[in-house]
Amino acid sequence: MTENDISYGDLTHFETHPGAMAGVAALVGLHPPAVDTCRVLEIGCGTGFNILGMSQSLPGARFTGIDISPLHIERARNAAAAIGASNIEFHCLSITDFQAPAGSFDYIIGHGVYSWLPREIREALPGIIRNLLSPAGLAYLSYNTYPGWRIRSLVRDVMEFFAQPARSTEERISLARQGTGFLLESLASPESIYSQAL
Repeated sequence: MTENDISYGDLTHFETHPGAMAGVAALVGLHPPAVDTCRVLEIGCGTGFNILGMSQSLPGARFTGIDISPLHIERARNAAAAIGASNIEFHCLSITDFQAPAGSFDYIIGHGVYSWLPREIREALPGIIRNLLSPAGLAYLSYNTYPGWRIRSLVRDVMEFFAQPARSTEERISLARQGTGFLLESLASPESIYSQAL
């Protein structure tokens, strides 16, 4: 087992739907591409459920999902086959290895992936998105910001610290869980807002 074998679950994000993005864009005076026939790319699509749902609500649109996890992409492809989604495709690769002509997509989604990318890919991502977007295209790229993200970031840092000595993914998970247990046990006031948030 590797880190890429661990599933994040089947998630959807309503704000990334092309209809929602187009609505917000129109409210601020932009002229977004037509939603019914748009071309959508999701970076870090996970198990594909976000764009699978979109593909069913927009049968005239085309959807592409990419993710570096073979497990996620396999689940996405199986789900697409199970529901007969013919307007969607999934690729197992990094965004830096994805090849498509300039202007290939009207909407590009990157939900919850930016903050976890290696620095060199994170720095290259805006240029990649700019190249892949059509002239009036829209991109949605979420990222984790402080101060709100700080508590989760602290937990992540503790987990990484405790997991470092391990060699296998299973060992890393076990040690990371022990680390979070240690963190919770060492808190002076378990009833504090900080403790409850952790």
